[in-house]
This record gives sequence, structure tokens and C-alpha cells, in this order.
Amino acid sequence: MIGGGLLGLEAAAGLNAQGMDVTVLHLMPTLMERQLDPAAGYLLQKAVKARGIKVITKANTKAILGEARLTASSSRTARSCPADMVVMAVGIRPNSGSPRKPALPSIAASSSMTA
Repeated sequence: MIGGGLLGLEAAAGLNAQGMDVTVLHLMPTLMERQLDPAAGYLLQKAVKARGIKVITKANTKAILGEARLTASSSRTARSCPADMVVMAVGIRPNSGSPRKPALPSIAASSSMTA
């Protein structure tokens, strides 16, 4: 499982409940860092590990390699993690930059409405 946010941990728990050996690779130092402070993230990590799910934090996954057998490779730790399946639950950071050109026309720019 790549991603230690809410969706990634839910998926990891579901796969674990089906009897799969699950490892969570998470980019940040603690799980669910957007919702929890570091102390709570640490407690969550302990609880996840107590369920039999391995957790690797500070894991910047740089590649998913292989054909018959997959390997997720971490650039930060130079560590690889063999896998039969890779599930990704990443990417909730919104693009909050100011757009140069709006994707949709504004109401004022569209044709006038009649009553």
C-alpha cells in the first residue's frame, strides 16, 4: 500500500482482514499527518502495527519495478519492498495556485439569461 492517509489505511486494513501480508509505505514521518499531530500519528502507527500491518514512514517511492514480481523502490532509504500487488492511495493535495485561464467560463461571460 502506497499512502498512509485515511483511504490508504482503510484499504490496508481491508486487505489485512482478507489474510494478506500488508506493508504501508508513507512519504511523511507520521501517518495521517494532515489530520493528526505527530503524537497521535505515532499512536496510530502503533495501533496499525498491532494489527499485523507493517508501516514504513519517510518512504518516497520512486518506482514500481518488475513483471512477474513487483518491487516498490524507495529513493530515500535505497530500500525495496517486494510485492504481489501494489495499491496506491495518494494525492489529495489540491492545486491551490491561481489559474492563468479559467477552465470554465464565468457567468458574466456566458450569454445573458432571460426571465
